[in-house]
Amino acid sequence: MEWNDDAIVLSSRAHGESGAILELLTRDHGRHAGLVRGGASRRVKPTLQPGNSVHVQWRARLEEHLGTFTCELARARAGELMDSRDALAGLNAFTAVTSAAMPEREAHAAVFRGGELLLDAMLADDTAHWLPLYVRWEAGLLEALGFGLDLRESKPPQPAVQPCPLGVDLVHDQFAHSGQQLERAPQLATPETDDQTIDCSADAGRYEVEPAGQLTRFLRDVQRTIEVEQIKTRRRRH
Repeated sequence: MEWNDDAIVLSSRAHGESGAILELLTRDHGRHAGLVRGGASRRVKPTLQPGNSVHVQWRARLEEHLGTFTCELARARAGELMDSRDALAGLNAFTAVTSAAMPEREAHAAVFRGGELLLDAMLADDTAHWLPLYVRWEAGLLEALGFGLDLRESKPPQPAVQPCPLGVDLVHDQFAHSGQQLERAPQLATPETDDQTIDCSADAGRYEVEPAGQLTRFLRDVQRTIEVEQIKTRRRRH
């Protein structure tokens, strides 16, 4: 068995003294793993970094075998992505979601093409530009797997009062203990309409939520998830 394809590197781990087990998101063969002989060497290891695009050849005696990869670097992104904390968090989210959600060896060409566009956007733009693209890519991934979301039709009930986002309660308690008062946060217009706003209040460590676009709330949830993952990463390093 043998095939050639374009792929994005998701992860690489050492195998034996000089080999590496490489996990790729390929265009025509889905999420696929294989052995790279000499993958731990100084010459090959930089090619196998997450986020890089490669041309790959896979060989195995039988289709169900792990097989071996021969990789040629097509585009190096890993170094530039690691220079930015936000871009690195986005890369980690992309690789983690892809590895966890996508079934192995099931082709989803649209997910692959969207992933390349997303990674290129992380290199060229700041978070305000590529984060909405990440949300659209993840929604597209869910749709490709049969779990599509129609945000235009789904309208869950909007409670008048909700708990404050992570960390706001703690900040409010610190200010209350010191005798200071938090200023009322300004109203933020959502991308759907100008008259729909989100009004955050420091009163009793809670905030009132007026009707707002679901995409706006989804973006805030994604941003908080990325921040939590960044904290976990820093803790593991220390």
